[in-house]
Amino acid sequence: MKTANNNLEVVVFLTPEYFEMYTEIFEKTLPSEVKDVTVYYKRLPPFINYTNKHKNLYKRIVTYADHVRGRFNEASSQERPPHMPCIDKVLFVDVDIVFFDNFVKQTCDILDDYDMAFQGPWPPDAKWHCGGIWGIRCNEESVNFLDNILLPAISPNSEEFFQRQEIGYPEKEINDILFDLENYDTNMRATTFPSEFGFLVEGSLMYHAVGHYPTVNEKMIKLRQEKEMRGI
Repeated sequence: MKTANNNLEVVVFLTPEYFEMYTEIFEKTLPSEVKDVTVYYKRLPPFINYTNKHKNLYKRIVTYADHVRGRFNEASSQERPPHMPCIDKVLFVDVDIVFFDNFVKQTCDILDDYDMAFQGPWPPDAKWHCGGIWGIRCNEESVNFLDNILLPAISPNSEEFFQRQEIGYPEKEINDILFDLENYDTNMRATTFPSEFGFLVEGSLMYHAVGHYPTVNEKMIKLRQEKEMRGI
């Protein structure tokens, strides 16, 4: 069921090495239709090994879960004035993104039908959910999924937990759960965004510099090129 609520909040997790990318690309191309933006600026320990990197990634997911829970509690509070706008849809995005067009209504329409939506795979017929573009409807189903299923599945029990994780952590664990969702005690409904969310296709709304651009500098060069090609 579609609603008239297009109150979408964009949330980005920013670390110092991506600050230039945020100010030059992300912030300048973000559509004016986005009225609510939250930036979590974190000075995390530098990448030393995969154990260290995985700890940082875990902290990010915890931050996401805390944010969704907070929005859900605000919307559910009886103390909230009836006239106060309710933000119940959040789009968590990586910094290495350049925006081309307004994506607010399409995102909200998808999150009216699903509790979560992830950037899809490339090619589109592959099976994968990318957390670099992750829409969440801040409702009871999403909160319960994050708190009772996802976080316990990726939480560290010891140093050895991180040392034995594959390079894909935590997206591999997230995908393992999503592809086996019917065997979990949850009513959370998940889908993937169309290819216009993240890929260079006709009608692309945003481009996410993943895959062939592993370093910050390589990402920055590619994002600048796409920004300049479109004159934005």
